[in-house]
Amino acid sequence: MKQNLTNKTFFLVKRYFNLNIGPHVLRCPYFQNVRMITKLPVFVGKGLPEEIEKETLKLFKNNQKNLIKLDPQSVRQYMVMGGLGIDCSGFVARILDSLLNERHLGGIVKNIKPENTSLISLLKHYIRTFTNLSADTLTSYKNCVEIKEFDEVIPGDLIRAGYGHVAIITKVDKVNRKTKCITYCHSTYDYLDESGVRQGNILIINPNKPLEKQRWDEHYLGRNWMLEDYFNAKSDERGIRRLKVFQNI
Repeated sequence: MKQNLTNKTFFLVKRYFNLNIGPHVLRCPYFQNVRMITKLPVFVGKGLPEEIEKETLKLFKNNQKNLIKLDPQSVRQYMVMGGLGIDCSGFVARILDSLLNERHLGGIVKNIKPENTSLISLLKHYIRTFTNLSADTLTSYKNCVEIKEFDEVIPGDLIRAGYGHVAIITKVDKVNRKTKCITYCHSTYDYLDESGVRQGNILIINPNKPLEKQRWDEHYLGRNWMLEDYFNAKSDERGIRRLKVFQNI
């Protein structure tokens, strides 16, 4: 039995993996604007696929770059140089926002509470929600509960790999109600020229052992950066988390 994200949200995930840039279809690269000078989410690593596509075409037009003469990898590199892409929290926040709305639960702004409750922080949260969400906030115990049993995992749950990285579970394969494989998606600056939005699987080979002891398949050039990030995080800073609003669904 396969459990998947709901239709519209699953399609949104696919859109990040299949951006339409001129004659090219390519994966969205990783980009994070640490200084956040601009107010536009698309230039802070928080944009929707259609926003990223639109601004990328404008970027190439303004710089008189011919998309037809470039390969997809070169296009991705130019996008990052131009400040376009998606970071891990931006990607997960957009997917969660879609999932929350599809389930008629309200969006991210309603269901995620900022860590800082000062008046200024609350205003930023409500006015510039996506540009003020971090991986730490999305997976904090203020907003999430921990899922300890693999058989309880569902699409929409989050994988916290330290306070600085988050992935979202998009599919769960089960046999006789026992979880056999967890599929996740994330956006990462790791994996060298293969950075950006990516997908990985965690095969549950021994349900009695913790998540880092299962078989993770997201390898590139002999390394699995996602597993390394997860393994190197402190034990209380990693694990599978679920938004509290999804707790009883």
